[in-house]
Amino acid sequence: MKPYHFLLPLCALALAKAQPAQWTSSDGRSAVMTLLSVTETEGKLSAEFKLSNGKTVSLTEDKLDESEKPRLQEKLKEQTENVEAPEKEAAATTEDVIYPVIKDLVVAADRKDFKPLTEFSAPEKYYLFYSTASWCPPCQKFTPDLVKFHKKYKKSHGEIFEIILLTSDKEEEQQIEYSNDKKMTWPQLKIGDVGRIKSKFKIPGGGIPSLTLTDITGKIILSPKDGYAREVMDKFEDILKDEE
Repeated sequence: MKPYHFLLPLCALALAKAQPAQWTSSDGRSAVMTLLSVTETEGKLSAEFKLSNGKTVSLTEDKLDESEKPRLQEKLKEQTENVEAPEKEAAATTEDVIYPVIKDLVVAADRKDFKPLTEFSAPEKYYLFYSTASWCPPCQKFTPDLVKFHKKYKKSHGEIFEIILLTSDKEEEQQIEYSNDKKMTWPQLKIGDVGRIKSKFKIPGGGIPSLTLTDITGKIILSPKDGYAREVMDKFEDILKDEE
């Protein structure tokens, strides 16, 4: 059988441990790939695969043969079963459950590459997860305002919150260029880590740009259901003002 020809927009990602297997596309072609993670947005499954050349690609369920869907569902179920729900953890503790998970994953864009954030420290109260992408015009418009917000409140409330970028870009080069262009200095996750973190901490999917505010126990305080990114930012600003 012919290999995939639609697996072209690739990038180097952080990879989970898994075994390679043969997968069949919706048009009957096949390829040996390693399934890394599965996410579900509005009832539609999306999977991250590692290719035999070490690169990775993201495929939605419609790109795969219908017979492959149960394998994706099983992987999603496995991910859920292997992770304790953050809200259950929060009921038993007031300790930060997010920092131990992301502290070794967060990076910063450095010219044409990423660099580890070795000095990344846990905020005292809040995480603001920002879902965005370079190809999204509303994101391009909103991001400068979030940058101003971050710069302003990191001066007065820097110890109690941090923004974490959750990219929807498909290539690292796009993510890095976007971060540098918009001067997003906050911690971010590489493409390959985003799905797992969103699944673990129940970060909602949907349209971008979007903001999700959690406390350090993982409890969601504000999310896209509370409004567009700008509305959530304004509501979080009120929360920060109440901290004064």
